[in-house]
Amino acid sequence: MLIFLIVYLMTNPWHKLPLDYGFILIPWLAFFPGFKISSGQAIQKMDFPMIFFIVACLSIGTVSGALGIGKLVADTAIPMLMPLGTTTVLLAVLLMGTLLNFLLTPLAILAAFANPVAHIAQGLGMSLHVPLYTLMYSTEMVVFPYEYVPQLIFFSFGMMKMGDFVKISCIKIILCFLFLAVVMVPWWRLIGLL
Repeated sequence: MLIFLIVYLMTNPWHKLPLDYGFILIPWLAFFPGFKISSGQAIQKMDFPMIFFIVACLSIGTVSGALGIGKLVADTAIPMLMPLGTTTVLLAVLLMGTLLNFLLTPLAILAAFANPVAHIAQGLGMSLHVPLYTLMYSTEMVVFPYEYVPQLIFFSFGMMKMGDFVKISCIKIILCFLFLAVVMVPWWRLIGLL
């Protein structure tokens, strides 16, 4: 199957089929009769609800982008952020991303709100780099394990307690807000990004 996948990828200039098809269809061969890569019992023991939950979380950003929620956010935020200083705007982006973590996964936040944050930056005459860095930075500001897949996996296997995770996360969020305002903004100004 691996050889078949490599051949499929390397012959793409001739057959012109999307590369995704190889990664989607070839793993199905593992379940065809005669291959015996996996048994029926292994499939029955899989934690499908967790897989469906992760896929649903990752698709949230694409759906909100298709619905135009990002443009709505940008159109609403630019007039409010116009009179504020650069540091305040970046802290607002960080706060927005932190709050969005309660509703979306980090990939969903980046998929849905990178474009609006870029529009906000352009509308305010800022470089695109810094607000987008700040948005990426905000995806790490999680309070509960369900907000981020690695923490969710650790939590689902009982490797951490909810109370401990929330305490550490809240301390981390406070320190990260201070770090952005006190260290990163002056650094970005020093290297010419602001």
